[in-house]
Amino acid sequence: MKNKLLMLLTAALISVLITIPAFAEENEYKFSAINLIISVQEDFNVLTRSVSESNPALEILGTNAITMQNSFIQNNIYLNAFPDDLSYEILVTCVPLANKENAGFDTLEASALQEYMERLNAEFAAAENTELLFIDLYENDTTKYIHTVTHSVTEVSQREVSVYSERYYTVMNGFNYYFTLQTNDMEIDSALSAILTDMVNGAQYTTVKSSLSESGLFNEMFETFVGFGLTVLILGTVLFMITRKPKRKH
Repeated sequence: MKNKLLMLLTAALISVLITIPAFAEENEYKFSAINLIISVQEDFNVLTRSVSESNPALEILGTNAITMQNSFIQNNIYLNAFPDDLSYEILVTCVPLANKENAGFDTLEASALQEYMERLNAEFAAAENTELLFIDLYENDTTKYIHTVTHSVTEVSQREVSVYSERYYTVMNGFNYYFTLQTNDMEIDSALSAILTDMVNGAQYTTVKSSLSESGLFNEMFETFVGFGLTVLILGTVLFMITRKPKRKH
């Protein structure tokens, strides 16, 4: 009986250890540098500029935290989300406006955005390697977006790769925001498109206070201490169950 109870308790504690990271803001990611809050599906691997070396997503990509952080900074990336099979990825990028006085898309008339889309059409028509498959104006409760789907062919590891890209682009609060879903050798179907649209609809453009959680060093220390603390808790509980004296029956 005691052994069975011990096994059940140990299994429960291990279950807590496995699920403990999920409590942190329930996949909500906040970026004080660009005043943006994003929600990401819980089954995605997610990397941000505060990635720690212990993040399992790094192993899937075969890289390390420093390399990813440098890449994110150089390419204006704030978040990268992808499934385990790497069949596609979602990137959130942001660039400050050159002229902070430019109006955001939320205040622009549809006619001004239509003119912008016509210019984009002309630019893609003149491009040699990229084809514009779709373009329209998308509007939700927060703002307006230029919504595009493109196709291009690029060379990767000495072979041609067919790249499909769906993007929502908007201007808000002095920033250019881009939400991009990209696949290699696979067309973007309605199910994938819906994942990106949900992320866009959940985006919050609001003032975000800076916090320690945006620091990679803090995240690494937190994960280390949490892992160590839970290990001690499990071992201590197991030791207590093994060494305690059973109550005598009268």
